[in-house]
Amino acid sequence: MIGKELIVYQMNNDTNSSMLSRQKILCNKLNDIEINKFKDIINKINQLKIFSDNKINNKLKIISDNINSNKVDMKQINWIIKILEKYEKKIISKKKEIEEIKDKLIQFKNDISLPIKRLLQKEKKFIDAMIEGGIVLIDGIENAPFQIIEKILGLCEEKRRLDLFEFGEKYYFSEDAENKE
Repeated sequence: MIGKELIVYQMNNDTNSSMLSRQKILCNKLNDIEINKFKDIINKINQLKIFSDNKINNKLKIISDNINSNKVDMKQINWIIKILEKYEKKIISKKKEIEEIKDKLIQFKNDISLPIKRLLQKEKKFIDAMIEGGIVLIDGIENAPFQIIEKILGLCEEKRRLDLFEFGEKYYFSEDAENKE
């Protein structure tokens, strides 16, 4: 018991079974696909070789390095968009290419700005505790909806089990390994 994390759940009438299985969290980091898209955009900008100003090239290099450490922010993306708009007007011979890259960057910015696209599904600590043998305290079980009580009662049976079937097969837990299949 010493060294085990205690997880406490406060029950009320609004509690539902999703509180036992998973949650959605807002992620501020770019995923691998987004990182690769952004790298691709930066590489295309570098291939154009339109910036004669070393300050711009150095800042692009820093942003490029930041991609790998997932430290890209909207200020940097907005700065690149502004620079592309400026050079789009200056270098007429590459206007189309610059415009295409700028449009991709604006679309990328819009995609990563939407909170709905930043939501990740994460297992709840309740599930982690079940798997790792943690300690869970359910406070106010008498206030929980019957659906929750019914699920938790399975943990009090001789062959303990928890069946959260509505979330998928991997959310069936049992002491009896044969029952798992």
